[in-house]
Amino acid sequence: MNLVDRVKKILIEPKTEWEVIATETDTTADLYRGYIAPLAAIGPIAAFIGMSFVGISLPFVGTYRVPVLSGIGTALLTYGFALAGVYIIAFIVNALSPTFGGQKDQTQALKVVAYASTPGWVAAILQVLPVLGILALLASLYGIYLLYLGLPRLMKSAPERAGGYTAAVVLCVIALSLLIGFVSGLGRHGTVGQPGSAGSPQSATPGSPAAVSRLESLSQRLDAANKKMEAAQKSADAGAQVEAATAMLGAILGGGSAVQPVDPAQLKALLPNAVAGLPRTAIDAEKNGMAGINVSKAEGTYRAGKGETLDLSITDMGGMRGIGLLASWATTERDRETQDGYEKTGKVDGRLTHEKLGRNGKNGTYEVIVADRFLVEANGRDVDMKDLKQAVNAVGLNNLEALKNEGVSK
Repeated sequence: MNLVDRVKKILIEPKTEWEVIATETDTTADLYRGYIAPLAAIGPIAAFIGMSFVGISLPFVGTYRVPVLSGIGTALLTYGFALAGVYIIAFIVNALSPTFGGQKDQTQALKVVAYASTPGWVAAILQVLPVLGILALLASLYGIYLLYLGLPRLMKSAPERAGGYTAAVVLCVIALSLLIGFVSGLGRHGTVGQPGSAGSPQSATPGSPAAVSRLESLSQRLDAANKKMEAAQKSADAGAQVEAATAMLGAILGGGSAVQPVDPAQLKALLPNAVAGLPRTAIDAEKNGMAGINVSKAEGTYRAGKGETLDLSITDMGGMRGIGLLASWATTERDRETQDGYEKTGKVDGRLTHEKLGRNGKNGTYEVIVADRFLVEANGRDVDMKDLKQAVNAVGLNNLEALKNEGVSK
């Protein structure tokens, strides 16, 4: 089939197209040559153009562009990982198949992974404009739904276990992505990562009881959302189809739970009147959402007469809690230094932390993810890291963690 026709049909008519794909006799070479290689190249090429020619606008810096030679090197490295990653994930899909009542077939597994990756590959063209990169990420989430539909048809797994099979594959993809990111970081920077702390007993590391529970919940919600999608398609009701699609997206972003963010006023109340000797000069709280996926945020600004400024914010990712969950699965600590300053990622008291400080020691960021749900962030100008950490801790992280189950429903 023509490449463009296949892309259109797998995106618009996935159920019908999976049935066609299941009967095709393409070889691994056919799939790579005719589909995987050209589509997987879209992202690296678009990112190269976006980063090296369009550039990113940075406050107080202007437009930053990656040097062309560095951009080419990164694009080639990314493309190589993409081509290898498809086969590795297909190997995982094939190995897991009997566990979910399916049949092993490496070629069929490669088909599943390749065609389910279509939304992410196509949407990656948006990386030509770096500010639109997040939209490419959101578009790729549709690939999880395609995977959910394709596994029973190509791997012959039990339909009622499609949710669990999908969740298991997604978890493996996350782990592989973290590994690739870490390895590519070593290649670019020559840094050495150290194994991270396993965190507290509640930390949702892969294989932990908390992670397994959430995967089971995600499986159940995917099954429920798929039934709603099937009913909507039969009714030809456009509104019902949009609602079903929103439910599917919510299941993925919510990390297996339906989550309503806490009232912004509750977050606002956690912001102190002063931090690190700086009085609060402004405070704001809001709740935003789109398609039923809501986020709450409270932010305070702290200033002193000499120009020291600190912005402290608390964000309840609410319906996007799954993003916090994915971040918490990171099990490596990074410690990187450049001529511009340093950057660290690690865990403190089982919580994922990130800190970045300029060479002058006075401009930086400190972030903490609490309960896989809340992001506490302090950004400072003419403020040192000790003050940024003091500001984050002044929120009362244990009090914030106590809100972790508010608005959560299975």
